[in-house]
Order: sequence, then structure tokens, then C-alpha cells
Amino acid sequence: MPDDNGVVRRIAWKQICPWLLIFRIFRISISLPVLLLAVGGALLTPLGWWGAETLFLTDIESRRPQFSEFVKANSEWPMTLDVDATASYASVFRAPAPWQLESNHVVATYRKFTNPFTKLVDRRLSITQVAYLLFGGLWNLAVWAFFGGAITRIAAVQLGREERLGIVAAIKHVTKNYIWYLLAPLSH
Repeated sequence: MPDDNGVVRRIAWKQICPWLLIFRIFRISISLPVLLLAVGGALLTPLGWWGAETLFLTDIESRRPQFSEFVKANSEWPMTLDVDATASYASVFRAPAPWQLESNHVVATYRKFTNPFTKLVDRRLSITQVAYLLFGGLWNLAVWAFFGGAITRIAAVQLGREERLGIVAAIKHVTKNYIWYLLAPLSH
């Protein structure tokens, strides 16, 4: 009977180095289905704000100083560049240095989604401005419940079961459970 003492047959890297999970998460975040879903959500978000602006705001209401910046920020495409017309081609497409980026993107994104609801309590708003904020905020919630739900489904299946899940299967899951994805942010 051979002596197998000291022979390593298998190494459980996940148990030895659990921080290696970050590489799997990065691979999921740059996968094509996740990026396509994120782009879809980012492109649909301003459409709802444009619809809200068209339905509820007049030129006078959208030009009020305290409200005009908010309206402008919500109706811009995510890839809009605020670039001087005289800037060179190379400087437009050069990535900003890390110290030039906003300090905390997570907080900025959180505020972008919660500002419509927090501004609703301002007594200086007209009824049409309240309708604009409510419609736009609910539009954000509806769009990102769908696209964010599909993205998280793909990530959960890949991390939990170590299986690949396509866009179609993720979208089927989200459409079947959409009401729960929509109500989840409202429960806290």
C-alpha cells in the first residue's frame, strides 16, 4: 500500500484566498451582457425625463433658477461631453486623471436617483414641478428595476452557481418577478 502522506491532490483556492473573488466580479462586470444591459438603462433614463419635461413643464417653470439646473442634468444623455468648442480632438478623448474625477461616484449616483424624491417636499414647487419630479423619479425606478434586476441576476447566477446566464434568461427572470424588483427599493 503506497504512502500518500504529504501529497497535495487539490488546492481549494477559494478557501485559502477568498479575496480572489474580486477578479471574478470584475470579469462579470465587463462581460458583454452586463454592459449591454447597463447601456440600455443609461440610454432609457433620459427619455423618461424628457417625457416628464414635455408633459408637465412649461418654459417658464423649467427656467426658474433653482429648478433649471435639475431639469438640465436629468435630460442629458449619459455620454454628453461638456467640452469647449475650441478643444482639440485629442484632448476630448483623453481620459481624465484620477485626481480630476469626482471624489465619490457612489454618492453622486445615489443622489441622482434620490434627488427627485427628496425635492418633492420643497413647498416652493408648483404642482406641475411636483408631477415632473414624481414621474421622473418613478421612471428611474422602473427602468433600473428592470435593467438592474437583470444585471444582478446574471451576477448572482455566475457567482452562486458558477454558470453562465444570458441576457434572454435574465430578462425572462426579471419580467416574471418585476413587481418585486420594483418594490424592493421602496421597502427600506
